[in-house]
Amino acid sequence: MRDPVFETEELTPSSCRVRFRAAADLDWFRGHFDGLPVLPGIAQIYFVTLALGKISGAARRSFRIAGFRQVKFTFPMTVGDEAELSVRVDGGGERLDFEIRSPGGTVFSEGHASLSWSAS
Repeated sequence: MRDPVFETEELTPSSCRVRFRAAADLDWFRGHFDGLPVLPGIAQIYFVTLALGKISGAARRSFRIAGFRQVKFTFPMTVGDEAELSVRVDGGGERLDFEIRSPGGTVFSEGHASLSWSAS
């Protein structure tokens, strides 16, 4: 499965901000739904894990999502939509906050997760 192409805007040991486009050739759109392709929520969560991997590398810690506390999918993301994904890890490495929004400010999804980690 092809991952989205992330353009990194910001990367620190506690945050990652990337831009991407919901390209028509992403496998996630197949069958979801004919006539009006929508990026599934699980794909958006997967993108969060990709950004968390970038933070792990910068922090030299292996962060893992232990469980989601809250996730809201507030607006459908469709083929061609441009988006900015922001992921932040708290100072103790125990909580992750994320948001995916359009350049115009429309929030596609947002949420919070519990983290576990180990030194890399």
